Amino acid sequence: MALTPNHGTRIIDAGDTERPILIADQSPAGIVLPASNADASVFPLNEPVHFFTNDAAKLEALGIDNPASQAVAALLRQGITASVVFVRVEEGADLETTVSNIVGDAAAKTGVHALRHARGHTGVEPGLLFSPGFTSQRIGGQKNPVMAELGSVAADLKSIAIGDCPRTSNQEAFQYRADFSDRYTYLIEPGVTVFEAGETVVQPASAYAAGLFMKRDAQRGGPYFSPSNQAILGITGTSRPISYFDGEINHDANFLNNAGINTIIPSTTIQSATGAVASNGTILWGSETTSADPLWRFVNVVRTRATIEKAVVRAMRPFIDGNIRAQQIVAVQRSLQIFLDQLTAVGAILGGRAEFQKALNSGQALRSGTVRIEMIAEEAPPLNDLIIGSRRDAVYFDILVNDILAEIGQAA
Repeated sequence: MALTPNHGTRIIDAGDTERPILIADQSPAGIVLPASNADASVFPLNEPVHFFTNDAAKLEALGIDNPASQAVAALLRQGITASVVFVRVEEGADLETTVSNIVGDAAAKTGVHALRHARGHTGVEPGLLFSPGFTSQRIGGQKNPVMAELGSVAADLKSIAIGDCPRTSNQEAFQYRADFSDRYTYLIEPGVTVFEAGETVVQPASAYAAGLFMKRDAQRGGPYFSPSNQAILGITGTSRPISYFDGEINHDANFLNNAGINTIIPSTTIQSATGAVASNGTILWGSETTSADPLWRFVNVVRTRATIEKAVVRAMRPFIDGNIRAQQIVAVQRSLQIFLDQLTAVGAILGGRAEFQKALNSGQALRSGTVRIEMIAEEAPPLNDLIIGSRRDAVYFDILVNDILAEIGQAA
């Protein structure tokens, strides 16, 4: 009842109801690179700056022929307009110094750590993190320091860190891969070749792969589907040959994928007279994260779960500090269930349910203001291994005999 008497009609908030749960964009790129000829007034050192790749003024300010402009060009070549959060770092006198600047400092929020507060600073949270040209080296025979820090930031943001393997051989790619065991990292081998300024040059593949993540997200309405099996536009091939043969298992692509490394395969494998495989790959091949847990093997499964969890956490704030009562808890449960039903309808998950379970909600827990609701869902994995069972069946000869007899009967 209203506390203050009133002669007339008035409206009060009657209580809790279910709330919409909105999905945040998981496609923005988070790029951390040097760009020595960029406009420092537009792109200050170690400050996240957001722009779209159709912003001519920002592209001009970014400069040309530097690692950052090449990464943005890779995104543009995929035929998309990308949302980018760029952090410019100082280019060092050598590789180690530049890598140190990219790694930055967690306390000072410099280098890759500037991406942690990008949402609070720019309003955009990056979902795909990469630093092409500085993630393929095992410096001192140890894990690449840029990927180590990108992986940390990716886990914090529930984003994906995309890294390049050494681009030299399957064996070195395998050794590089052994440094990783987390679900938020996506590795690719080898590099790509691009025709620029009258010559063919090798570039890291990570920015091109990121462009395909964005492209698939835009095409399918969210980060629920693998970027694999898409053509990489704007490249002439790969930095080294990668063999792939439909229907076979003994080839480079399968070796790399089984090791948790994504690769680039040709539409059609071309071989020389001696059997040498050409470097004509243009199709991204693989949905593999570096997770040690097979439950989180596929990158679209990881991204879907991350998207769900981030959306739910942000949507539940209006319920906090309301009095615990049945109507409020039902509103929370219904909000979650409607959300899961929507995800099921678009193919992001196979199904889901939200449950209030008595065993997990004791009177003491409720008395202390704690409520637990179980959100149970199963993401849809990609069709990764299609097995066609091929066999003969003699029963069709019986059908043939019956057909012959029927024809004889008609002739008589």
